[in-house]
Amino acid sequence: MDTSRLHRRRLHQRRIRRRRQPGNTARPALPPPAQPTEPSGKATEIANSVFGAGSLILALMLYTGFVHGRAYYAYFHLDVFSVGFDPVEMALRSSAMAQAARFDTAAMSST
Repeated sequence: MDTSRLHRRRLHQRRIRRRRQPGNTARPALPPPAQPTEPSGKATEIANSVFGAGSLILALMLYTGFVHGRAYYAYFHLDVFSVGFDPVEMALRSSAMAQAARFDTAAMSST
């Protein structure tokens, strides 16, 4: 038998004997799982959902206000930023656009 093959076989047999001995673990014990640092409660999940939805709605309001103002003032060859609107006014413009769309759909449905 080849010496390297014999050596590998002896090593294998030693490993098997070590595993069979009582109290000997083949693998080291795993560390305990880490405890969460933040409280994961229902209130936190609800707050995350509300703030996430609110930020999405606000972003859409700002965008639609910008588009509405840009379309309106383009008729007069003015830029929205040269007029000097701040983000609150942009959001209010989007609510005015939504109100106009609501009246348009109400007028179309009554005819």
